[in-house]
Amino acid sequence: MNITKLIDEAVSGIKGVHSSRSRAIDAVAPILKKPVSVDGKDLLENKLVFNAKKTELNETIAGVDSGFVGKDMLAFDLVLIRTVGVLFSYGKGKLDNAKYFPSFYSFPEPALSNRALERDEFQVSKSLQRLLREVGVAREIIEKHAPAYCFLDGSIVPQYADKPRNDSNILDFYHQLINEFQLLYEAAEKNRTELVACVEDSRGSRFRSIIQEHIIKNGGKTTALDNCYDTILLDYLLKTGERSMAFSYTGEDAK
Repeated sequence: MNITKLIDEAVSGIKGVHSSRSRAIDAVAPILKKPVSVDGKDLLENKLVFNAKKTELNETIAGVDSGFVGKDMLAFDLVLIRTVGVLFSYGKGKLDNAKYFPSFYSFPEPALSNRALERDEFQVSKSLQRLLREVGVAREIIEKHAPAYCFLDGSIVPQYADKPRNDSNILDFYHQLINEFQLLYEAAEKNRTELVACVEDSRGSRFRSIIQEHIIKNGGKTTALDNCYDTILLDYLLKTGERSMAFSYTGEDAK
């Protein structure tokens, strides 16, 4: 193997993708500052890009995250899950206090299962159990501290990929998760807490689809941006201090 040649080919490929994406995005960039109009409820604002407004924080903000390790053994399956939340209290834009929830030191909780799970079921089971604990901690924080915002690592709605097949031995975990999400929404509504999802490695394409289907050709599909995820597109388009418009999570045809 010629490592130098391999590296050169990789660099050349990356440059080619970067160049094609830049050309495609440059082609749509001039329309970004103009008012837009989209039929239905896809867009919640009348421009694609806005200047972000600076805000002086005078409230409490919560965040929740978790991690896990799992091991499938002969007699049982073991998952260790550590879920922790944090509360930041701000006054006049400055951090006044920070504390962990439920505590600074929290030992990972073991979850044992002696069910005969297939390998794919075990992988989904780990994810479901982690989500179950994470959503539960977020609900507890909201019920006890009523923060103005609660940030969760990942989506704030159950994902299709997390749903096991109908004959799965872990279908009850999924039903528990759905119920826990519902309780989270109810707690957030009761305590006037806004839920915020943080998906740093998103491969979503909703923003791109809106531009392709509604903006560039007024409803005519264009393939110029097909190899761009939303994160790539927005990284090119947005400058420091700017944000994208708000848009619906799904299209009208997905409801």
